[in-house]
Amino acid sequence: MEWVQFGFSALFIVVGLLVFIAGVFGVYQFKYILNRMHSAAMLDTMGLFFISLGCSIANGFNPTSIKILCVFAFLWVTSPICSHLIAKLEFITDKNLEDEIENDIEETKEENSDDNL
Repeated sequence: MEWVQFGFSALFIVVGLLVFIAGVFGVYQFKYILNRMHSAAMLDTMGLFFISLGCSIANGFNPTSIKILCVFAFLWVTSPICSHLIAKLEFITDKNLEDEIENDIEETKEENSDDNL
């Protein structure tokens, strides 16, 4: 039974680390700050879920695992709020953001029209 517990905890921790790695690649892949922030925030929350679940399984059901899940719940609530505030700040302070988005939309339309030919 101990090996099963170890296997599930290791599996969830490894999946969480892979999600974090995908988030890092997403941050470097996207062009605009808002896209980067979205990728980092979404995958950060998912990676944290898997790692905290793996740690809770490895620790067994006791007060420490409840504390781990409480930390996850706190970060699960605060991470989207922080991401929203950062996105709002970027939207307010970046004067060229609207022009960049319009140019990107036009480029995407041109690429899609070329693909249809």
